[in-house]
Amino acid sequence: KAMMAMAKLLVDKGDAAGAQARYDQVIAAEPQATYALIASGDLAQRETDYRLAKQRFEQALQLTPGDLSLQFKLIDVSLALGDTGGAEAIAAAIRKTDPLSARLVVAEGDVAKAKLLEVSVARDALRTTPKPNAADETQLAALGQQIEALYAVAVARYEAALKNAPSIDLSVKLAEVYLLGGKLTEAERELQAVLARSPYRAD
Repeated sequence: KAMMAMAKLLVDKGDAAGAQARYDQVIAAEPQATYALIASGDLAQRETDYRLAKQRFEQALQLTPGDLSLQFKLIDVSLALGDTGGAEAIAAAIRKTDPLSARLVVAEGDVAKAKLLEVSVARDALRTTPKPNAADETQLAALGQQIEALYAVAVARYEAALKNAPSIDLSVKLAEVYLLGGKLTEAERELQAVLARSPYRAD
């Protein structure tokens, strides 16, 4: 307890490295300490050390199988690491156990948005091919279909989440999806609505 208290004090002081060192000591002495694993993972995620965050959350989840909060944390860090497949698999597992989860709706939107970005980048790269052949055209068509499908999922999930609990963060995410889908009018409308509520929103 004393070591955890020291870690929290260091976090409050802005000494993330020192705090992680204390968490490491607690975990080394007590590998089953889920509270220390989660605190370490949360700090690592805040400091954008997503690999450490994922490691800590996975360790904690092994000790508390089925913990939804940890699974959602893992979705977030997996997406931050570019592991859309891993994030999608976790979301699918949650849907089997808790299909009515409001957080799941947002998480599925996040996964679809991340995949939409990946496919859009692949499509744009293929479009720069100097002399596209028949195979390139076929692949472009397939990517276009994937983009349409992912766009529809992302928009549906974010719109459903916004109806349930409106938030500026969700509105920005929805606008980003509109941009990826080439829906500039819709994106501008959504962003203008965000600016009306939060004029100094940087993103």
